[in-house]
Amino acid sequence: MSGAAFLAVGNIVGAALAFALAVLIGRATGELGLGTYAAAAAWLFPVSLMVDAGLSGLLTRESAADPSRAVGLLRAAVRARLMLGSVAAVLLMVCAPWMTGTPGAADALRLGAPLVLLNPLVGAYTAALRARRQMRRAAALNVGMLAAQVGLTLGALGLGWGIPGAMLANVASSGLQLIVAWALNRRDGLTDDGSTPPMSSLLRAGWPFALAAVLAATQMRMGTALSEAWAGAAAAGMYAAAYRFIEAARLIPQAGFDALLPTLAAARGDSGLFARQAQRAGVLVGLYGAAFGIGCFLLASWFVPLAFGESFAPAGILLRGMGFALLPMSLKYWAGVAWIARGRERRVTWLNGLGLAAQLVYSAALIPAYGAAGAAYALVLGEFTGAALLMWGRPDSPQ
Repeated sequence: MSGAAFLAVGNIVGAALAFALAVLIGRATGELGLGTYAAAAAWLFPVSLMVDAGLSGLLTRESAADPSRAVGLLRAAVRARLMLGSVAAVLLMVCAPWMTGTPGAADALRLGAPLVLLNPLVGAYTAALRARRQMRRAAALNVGMLAAQVGLTLGALGLGWGIPGAMLANVASSGLQLIVAWALNRRDGLTDDGSTPPMSSLLRAGWPFALAAVLAATQMRMGTALSEAWAGAAAAGMYAAAYRFIEAARLIPQAGFDALLPTLAAARGDSGLFARQAQRAGVLVGLYGAAFGIGCFLLASWFVPLAFGESFAPAGILLRGMGFALLPMSLKYWAGVAWIARGRERRVTWLNGLGLAAQLVYSAALIPAYGAAGAAYALVLGEFTGAALLMWGRPDSPQ
């Protein structure tokens, strides 16, 4: 099986495990508990990406191009993350009450704060594995962590530890993942040329990657965080349950996007080939997004309560409309990959920023008035706005 295929399988299995984790928490703690957990995670994810500072993508690219620099780059990336992650974790612990709308979410955010150090460190070691084309190990590392998290969460909830126990299970599984990732890189016995790039130069080189990742992560988690802050944890729980289906479905074409970028980049010199490959990918992801939206409209009212329990029936109604967000979301990612393949990553960053600002405006207008339903409307409107911005200007043309 090829490396891309391993990553695709890892994405699909990881999506299934992440979905199972949400179902487990939702069934054990109800919409209030799921909303509390999701609200804390909505902050932890983008802050982790800020600590990553774009160095994972940079490390993979530079180490693959020059393996003799791999150890030095990894050492510098680890040092940067230890410094940034420690500061970010302390700030989260101190500022948690002002970042969330309920005491429970603040407590969960404090308990999960170590994740903004652990996850970027894991990302550094995983990037080094990808640079060495060890896709099987990279995929297994992610799947193994999620499997451990599901098992530990099940045990914590079974002991009656509630959301604090679920968050501690997340921290513990990430700690185990870091140990395994470190051991896998140590076992390879890589040659070290003794050089360590200055941290400042790495951070300067990585900022475009970091900004793009933070914008995407913020837009993904904005609905949950704002629902909790402006409409309460129960509303956030309903939104998070519905959005979990979209997040899981998104990971399937994501594996294709990972393979599409180098394919389009290699075809830039042949305008006809570039256009054919880009357009074929655009049609496929468009059909996939449309099919998912139709499926949600027809089945969500039945399937969401079946998965999460009858108390989540309102989330099924939300998903009937939210499901259509995957169509513009997929087309937006497709257009972004095509622009990046043309060397226009700055365009992607700025347009994603405009799309994020639009969704924030929609959210401010709709969530206080309509709660979780307002967050769903804002998501769909925001994704269509973002897709329209990125698809303007023919990204499928290499010129």
